[in-house]
Amino acid sequence: MSEKKVDWELVIFAVFMIIACLILFATTMFSSSLFAINKQILKTIISYLPFILYFILFPMLYCKLIGKFDCALPIKVDTIGALIFGFIIIIYFLFGNVEKLDTRSWLIYILCGVVVAISEEYTYRHVLINLLSESKLKMIYVILISAFLFAFVNHSASSLWDNLLIKFPTSCLLGYLALKKGDITYCVLIHFCYNALMDFI
Repeated sequence: MSEKKVDWELVIFAVFMIIACLILFATTMFSSSLFAINKQILKTIISYLPFILYFILFPMLYCKLIGKFDCALPIKVDTIGALIFGFIIIIYFLFGNVEKLDTRSWLIYILCGVVVAISEEYTYRHVLINLLSESKLKMIYVILISAFLFAFVNHSASSLWDNLLIKFPTSCLLGYLALKKGDITYCVLIHFCYNALMDFI
């Protein structure tokens, strides 16, 4: 039985897409930091808008242009909403005395957390994994490349040990989960919960 030939051009396209997303994202974040914005809500929107632009819309457009697979957002909104609501209740009771947030702050926090989780999971666990899978790479390599790019490129400003011991193994687990489930609902939920716990601990 002959092995399937790996489409290295598609692998390069996938890696290029991640690098382009990160360059666009970093450039936008840097340029927006040059302007003084006094309104907190406007500052928050401007800070999180690049996640939607460069980790959802750009990969979606990129995939449509190369025409490789269905790039629709594969999540179950009702499941994520219910589980995040339950998680926030638990966080509030566990850490409620540490930091009191008003309702508006909680809503902004949840919205921003969901935007980050959905956008990063969409890019790394849906688009990138599907592009690498279509290139005929073995599943283990698909998971490892995606996890490496997430942990060591996307989070290059984090400590090497955090990336090596926490983000890389977690990314491998999320990649495996995305491949097995065929959607990113639980990946988004785990990502959101991880970020929320790191913020409150």
